Amino acid sequence: MILGFISDAHGNYYAFELALNILRKRGVNKMVFLGDAIGYIPSIKVVEYLMGMSGQEICVRGNHEDMLLDGKFDKKRDQIYQLYKTKSLMNQACIDFITSWDKVYTMYTLAGKLLFVHGSPKDPTSGYVYPDSDLSVFDIDADFVFMGNSHYPFIRKHQGVTYINVGSCGLPRDDGRYGSIALFDTDTAVARIIRFDIRSSSAKTLAEVPDVHETVTALFDRKETKLFGEFYG
Repeated sequence: MILGFISDAHGNYYAFELALNILRKRGVNKMVFLGDAIGYIPSIKVVEYLMGMSGQEICVRGNHEDMLLDGKFDKKRDQIYQLYKTKSLMNQACIDFITSWDKVYTMYTLAGKLLFVHGSPKDPTSGYVYPDSDLSVFDIDADFVFMGNSHYPFIRKHQGVTYINVGSCGLPRDDGRYGSIALFDTDTAVARIIRFDIRSSSAKTLAEVPDVHETVTALFDRKETKLFGEFYG
């Protein structure tokens, strides 16, 4: 079985849609969304798409879903987060849907035990794990850990556990031109990070949702000379 992982769309619907299409072309059997469908770009299109998948997906709650549901976010920061506006676009069915998402999800496969979180094994919803983070702080009962939240993709192994940060499909923080997703083959236990060009998709999203803070739009202008992952296409 091939699992496809997407995380941190943050309202960038067209980049999310592109990510899904790439995963389908790669023969993915099951899609896993690791949270933060919302935040920064005030749109609920990603949530609505996930709702329409009728249980074909696994969804894990991100910190932005948590903040929206709890209402516990700095009102000054909300000029950037745009959670108040995002919530105003939601009906009760949308709210109930993201409320139903697990904060931690475990799957048993031929490859071993898989742990899905948005943040980190210690702080499943709001933790951050970066390419240079100290992995020795985690003591977990799993063979593979899949996560997002930091928007920096990587694959690292520590003390028999493989850590895969999927990165962000819609708001990458290393290079704003290239989103990231992950593939995992449960038969061969091989994980891969795929990078893909989101420039036209992001421009299309921002043209439809112009009310985005300048510090967020600036992320799309970031460039790096070296990126982790395989380039699609």
